[in-house]
Formats: sequence, C-alpha cells, structure tokens
Amino acid sequence: MKTNIWWRVSYSLFIILCAFVAPWWISVVFSILGLLYFEKLYEVMVVGIVLDSLYGFNVEIFSFGFIFTLFLIIVFYLISNLRKNLLI
Repeated sequence: MKTNIWWRVSYSLFIILCAFVAPWWISVVFSILGLLYFEKLYEVMVVGIVLDSLYGFNVEIFSFGFIFTLFLIIVFYLISNLRKNLLI
C-alpha cells in the first residue's frame, strides 16, 4: 500500500511538472491516464489551474477563461462515475 502512495505522489509531481515544461496536450493526456489509473486524483485540478495560468485565454461565450480547469473537472467527474459504475 505504501508503494501505491509513493507512485501517486511521484505521478502527481510528474504531471504538475509537465504542466510547466511540456506542451499543454501532453499534460492533459497524462492527467487523463492518471485519472484512469489512480482513484480520485484531485491533482489534475491543480494541473488545470496551472495550464490556464500559462496558456489560458478568454472565450467569447460568457467571458470564461478557465477552459483547461473546466475540461479536467468534467473529465474527473466522468471517469470517477465510470470507475464507480464499472467497479474498477
């Protein structure tokens, strides 16, 4: 069980570091893969905030600029419900 915690912490640091040094799409892909592997990986919301701070822009609809954060929260919710319903 302790190795699972270390894997989770190191993976969380990895995706947050990817948000700073890698292109945005690599961070999003690794965030989705982390959501599929780890249960309730809340760190993807931090990745979304970092990506919005670095690459964010205002969308003309409702002047909402947190696109990456909103996308990753929706993916988090969908994958959490999928894991619960499929008992993964």
